[in-house]
Amino acid sequence: MSSYYLRKDGKTFGPCSQEDLRNYLLYGSVLPADEVRREGELHFQPLAQMPEFQRRWTWRWPWKRPRRVEGPVRYRDYRTVPPQRRSGAVLRMLVLGLLLFPPRLWSVSLRVWRHQIWGRRRDEQGFLKPWPPFMRWVVLALLLLQCLAILIGLEALIVHGPAMVRKLLQLIYRGI
Repeated sequence: MSSYYLRKDGKTFGPCSQEDLRNYLLYGSVLPADEVRREGELHFQPLAQMPEFQRRWTWRWPWKRPRRVEGPVRYRDYRTVPPQRRSGAVLRMLVLGLLLFPPRLWSVSLRVWRHQIWGRRRDEQGFLKPWPPFMRWVVLALLLLQCLAILIGLEALIVHGPAMVRKLLQLIYRGI
């Protein structure tokens, strides 16, 4: 694997790997117009002119937006992951939302669907692995389960509510 040197604002940085440069591009800290040279070469050239960094264009449906990348693409240390994207914190909030506070479940569900959630497991290169895609469907099932519980509770309140109110009023008038 070859190493690269990056020249930005008159300063030379490096060596760095091809994967590191791709991550910098996705993060936005390196632009396609920034100059790069391979190890052993003398002259710098714009990153966009290097064949290994040229964007591969694929056709996509016009109504599908490209996925927005936020922050670093990959993490190596779990402590550097923002707390709201750590798997442990997200799981705690999901359980708390399911059992006690429904709006918490709704907000955490949006976070799971919009962003990558990072676990503690690592891949072969030492990067943290994101949650598998099926976890989004598990969260959707939790939302549906909570909606079903709310509907059952409302139905029980409508059916048995008047009788419970009468008994409560009788207890209040008699003195508890």
